Amino acid sequence: MHSFKRQFITYFVWVIGASLALTIVVWGAFIWMQSYDDGVFRPANYYEKQIPPIRKLVESEGERLLDKENQSLIERLVDEKGIRYAVVDRTGQYRYGSLPDPNIRGGRELISLLNASGMTGMGRARNVLPVVNQSGELQGAVVINYTLSVGVTVRSKLGPYFGLLVIAVLFSPFLFVILFAWLFGRRFGRKLSRPIEELIEGTRRVQQRDLDFSFSYEGTSEMAQLMKAFDEMRRELYLSLQREWKMEQRRREMVAALAHDLRTPLAIVQGHVEGLLDGGMNRPDRLQRYLTTIDKNTKRAIRLVQEMNQVSEMESPQFRLNRKPVEMNRFMEEIAQDMQQLCAEQQIEFHCIPPADQQAEGALLLDGDRLRQLMDNLLANSLRFTPSGGTITWKAEWKAHELEMSITDTGTGFPAHMLDSVFDKFVQGDASRSQYQGHAGLGLYMAKLIMRKHGGGIQAANTPEGGARITLSFPLRR
Repeated sequence: MHSFKRQFITYFVWVIGASLALTIVVWGAFIWMQSYDDGVFRPANYYEKQIPPIRKLVESEGERLLDKENQSLIERLVDEKGIRYAVVDRTGQYRYGSLPDPNIRGGRELISLLNASGMTGMGRARNVLPVVNQSGELQGAVVINYTLSVGVTVRSKLGPYFGLLVIAVLFSPFLFVILFAWLFGRRFGRKLSRPIEELIEGTRRVQQRDLDFSFSYEGTSEMAQLMKAFDEMRRELYLSLQREWKMEQRRREMVAALAHDLRTPLAIVQGHVEGLLDGGMNRPDRLQRYLTTIDKNTKRAIRLVQEMNQVSEMESPQFRLNRKPVEMNRFMEEIAQDMQQLCAEQQIEFHCIPPADQQAEGALLLDGDRLRQLMDNLLANSLRFTPSGGTITWKAEWKAHELEMSITDTGTGFPAHMLDSVFDKFVQGDASRSQYQGHAGLGLYMAKLIMRKHGGGIQAANTPEGGARITLSFPLRR
């Protein structure tokens, strides 16, 4: 598809060319028709060429032509459409002819005009032929007026319609220009109408917030580029609305999950407060137990709100990591000390295996605070699902271009149907909801966000023995 400018020029050339070609055809047909119908176009000297035969007639007939009875001799040679004649005597007196007033005053003027030709008006010429007797004496003259302009003669049967035909032929170029301009303009308009209608329909659908459509108009013209730009705008608007709809859906899910998970601790707090107000303050055995329960459920509610805030912060596009070199051996030893005590309280065996080779130390740029949050969530999750007498193993080793870390436990493992969705938001197994209340299912989701911000990966699987294994990979930054 060419540009509008080029298309306009092309159509203009087609209009002029087609009009010129058809005009030539019409004019040629008109000329042929006139020739075929005994009509002939006359050149400017057409009637002048008829003078010599008349001159010969005058020379041969002589003074006989002065007699009106011989009028037919002249008229059979005279074309009345362009020639007028008059026969006068030697004194200039008019005898007969188709020219009523030859405008000759006396014999002297007649002699001065003999065998002379001249113009008598616009496009008219005059020729005076002498009439002499056998003795060579001047007896009179034949005055001939004839046309010198281009003309046409046609058969009389065309009558008054010939003028209309000539006007139609003369104005045919303008009629053809109008006709072809309308035809090509209509064709050009059809090419423009479809994309314009699609743009109008697309605008209407955008107003109705219906963005699930596309344009099929192709080409390189300005209209095709406009439709392409409109379609790109629609696509970007559609994606933007999709993102907004998803964010709104996540917000609603987060609010619903938070309300659901806060309902239980708040209900417990409310029930124990009502118990205290109903006389529990006067019973020391209940007072301590109620206050402990209230404190525990208040901390649960606070922890849920904090998790929600942390997720919202990490989901924000403005969230940035504070990367610094991390000594992995030292980092793992510090966390292992805290985990040893927690596992000992539940009679769980904990093993920490830092990377043996330290040649890559310093090449790992991580956010220490977020890394600590990540490991706290993963290790706490393993601790919740590992029974007494079980084992938790935390191991790290250097690979070619990354640090690989794994956390393995001997607990119940992940449900088989949840392996592909354990890192999604608000995902919890049935066991975790029934046995460990107060968690909104955001621990593994936050772990995925932290790893994604670091440019690493995280995977979940079950061990052959049935426990759970989380594998992390941190890319090295050199």
